[in-house]
Amino acid sequence: MDTKIKCIIVDDELPGLHYLQMLCMETPMLEIAGIYNDPLKALEDKDQKDFQICFVDIEMPGMNGIDLAKAMGKPVIFTTAYKEYAADAFDIDAIDYLVKPINSERFRQSIDKAVLYLKHMQAEPNSSSILNTDRGKAVIDFAQVAMINTSAVDARDKQLVYHNGKEQLLKNYTFNTLRERVPSTSILQVNKKQMVAIRAVQAFTNNEVVVEINKEMIHIPLSATFKEEFMMAMKAL
Repeated sequence: MDTKIKCIIVDDELPGLHYLQMLCMETPMLEIAGIYNDPLKALEDKDQKDFQICFVDIEMPGMNGIDLAKAMGKPVIFTTAYKEYAADAFDIDAIDYLVKPINSERFRQSIDKAVLYLKHMQAEPNSSSILNTDRGKAVIDFAQVAMINTSAVDARDKQLVYHNGKEQLLKNYTFNTLRERVPSTSILQVNKKQMVAIRAVQAFTNNEVVVEINKEMIHIPLSATFKEEFMMAMKAL
């Protein structure tokens, strides 16, 4: 992202609050918009503050962090000394769940996840792009593309599969160069040989994505290399 991520920090314990403040100040891409040791005050101020994410402790007097995160209506990174709340945290699509004591490397990983999350939230709608096909240059409407496969004949070529089942062959594109030509982040790579359109996804697990093409359900492997970006995109829907 080109601009800084504005955040607020909510933790009723001052040592934890100050430590998170220090971690944020040491992270160039973060800008602190507010610091609170009272969750009710943070909730009261939420409409007056310009922020994109919030760091929230869970066990706090007056209002716990889970309820606060729901009321804030913003992406949240939980910071807590208790592991047992993790399931509840991810039920509300938390970006991350940091267990205290938080080291700087783990904090950096969490910010990387936040960057991915916000990028997908801000993605522009699909539009068209001119690409090389086996029949010359063509205008490709990516809003109609459900899946992109590596050609079985030549790995340098990519097969577009549209939502209606029709196919079109792109000539001489790697996935890296193709991602640069796709007008948005709505089509993501899920394994070494395939990309899928988020809008075509009907279901997914930790190792599989199911997309619908012409009323048929297609099961596609989700590899570890691309899993995190895919999961962030789904959370941002």
